[in-house]
Amino acid sequence: MKNYLYAGMLCLSVLACAPTAVAAPPADVKKFLNAAYTCQFLSGEYDDSLAADDKQKMQKDVEKYCHYVKDNKDKLKEKYRENKKILDKINKYNSLEID
Repeated sequence: MKNYLYAGMLCLSVLACAPTAVAAPPADVKKFLNAAYTCQFLSGEYDDSLAADDKQKMQKDVEKYCHYVKDNKDKLKEKYRENKKILDKINKYNSLEID
């Protein structure tokens, strides 16, 4: 019985000392980060040698994701100006050149 009690106490102490889960970013930030990542990825994939249909689809996707980033980055930076962790994530995409 002592062994079970000791094992139980050990498990509880390990769980109490385990690092807590990192909080997921708010939904609007998560959506922005996904769009920014996709914009960056698609921008790097565009190639003049692509078939016309592929170019058209890629251009449509680039416009969708990159314009979302352009339209929302400053709003989110203002909204989360007091949250350095979120601002750091948003600022990771400052170098995206979006027309």
